[in-house]
Amino acid sequence: MGMEMKDFRVRKDVRIRKIDERISCIFLTKPNQQWSNTYLIEDENLTLIDTGRPEAFSVNALKKSLVHLGYCVEDIKTIIFTHAHIDHVGGGIALADLLTSKNIAYYEAREKLQDFSRFNKEWIKEFMSLLSKCSSGVQQGLRESPTYELLKFPELKSGITIHRGVREGDVIDIGKTKLVVYHTPGHSSWDISLYEPEKRFLFTGDFITSPETVFVSTMGSNLDNYLDSLDKVSKISIDCMFPGHGKFSKNPYRLFEKAREHIKRCEDLILEELRICPMTLHSITSALFNGCNDPGIQLFNYGRVDTFLIKLKREGRISIDDDGKFCTVSTS
Repeated sequence: MGMEMKDFRVRKDVRIRKIDERISCIFLTKPNQQWSNTYLIEDENLTLIDTGRPEAFSVNALKKSLVHLGYCVEDIKTIIFTHAHIDHVGGGIALADLLTSKNIAYYEAREKLQDFSRFNKEWIKEFMSLLSKCSSGVQQGLRESPTYELLKFPELKSGITIHRGVREGDVIDIGKTKLVVYHTPGHSSWDISLYEPEKRFLFTGDFITSPETVFVSTMGSNLDNYLDSLDKVSKISIDCMFPGHGKFSKNPYRLFEKAREHIKRCEDLILEELRICPMTLHSITSALFNGCNDPGIQLFNYGRVDTFLIKLKREGRISIDDDGKFCTVSTS
């Protein structure tokens, strides 16, 4: 499509890619994980899409990146949050005392973001419940890992005011740039994607970052919703897709198809294992992800498998036997 992107690193913790004359991607570090992609739109209203994590390593990188581009935090007029997970909203919460921006999110996420401390505690409780389903080795390994503190997330005593709750089809007008809101749940219930029709850009947050987009039951993931969202965005004319993590995609339709194939492949693998014998969440996860030694990734794998099991059970393709194990449902 003739779009030239310039990627440059101005210091160790600052990395920026210029997408076009108005839009830049600011990459914010996530220890032991992918970079978080935030997007700055230089228009009549200086706008930021997502804000990274709340810890100093991410917040400081955001500040330095803005300075490099000629701005400071106080210059931001609009912040759009693609969903309510901490690695997308945490920076906004940490900088709330400095911000004078009008903040936008999906309308059902409004209350959670404004009382984020309570929402975060509920999230941690669910995550610890998932951890309790893991093997003792995974539990011990995770608690001894530096990843553990990141997974628990910092104690946040405040939230962030959402001035506008948007819905499907709403248009966010920031000057020459108009962003059409698409509700794209699946990774979470509150995901929105933002479509710029003039250049046919789609900003997807975590709705789709790769064919293996993270689905974790405790994070609000729902595979049926996700497949519906894939069908929805497949009908949009997109020249380039900009996710919340990972690489940009100039062929998003192939990525959408790969995501469908990935879901089908995971379901088939789970059903294949269960046809052999009934299994627990732990035994299924161990069978599917044998050889993974990173305790943080292992924990997410438990949540991923749990999300697939919820879908298969809802569809009546599996059930739980008297021993509390998952098993296939006979079709005879």
